[in-house]
Amino acid sequence: MFYAKSPVQDRYERTQPLRWGAFVRYLEFDVDGYPVRQVDAFANGFLLRYDRSHREDRFGNLAQFKLESSWRDHWGIFATISRADFENLWDDAADSLPVDLLVAASDAVPSWIERRERARGAARY
Repeated sequence: MFYAKSPVQDRYERTQPLRWGAFVRYLEFDVDGYPVRQVDAFANGFLLRYDRSHREDRFGNLAQFKLESSWRDHWGIFATISRADFENLWDDAADSLPVDLLVAASDAVPSWIERRERARGAARY
């Protein structure tokens, strides 16, 4: 696995109406060069996370580019980060947005929300 951080990106089209601001994209790449997991960290403090089981919602999506020269042309030059740094962001992103907002943004409840709510004994979902 390879872990990387993008340069600061302009506001993403899907989040512009929400005024979340610029963001940095953090990615875990598989050996095949495609993203496995992703965290988008916005200027307002919100964190969104995507993986291969939760690829998209109304706020964004898991990147689908292979890490190669065309990727750098689109996103800029990535900096390498540690697995530990990525895992910390991944965990923080699980609680970044209110559950109701994430559920409303998805066709299906993201798997980490289901697991968290089951662990808490919630019967809402």
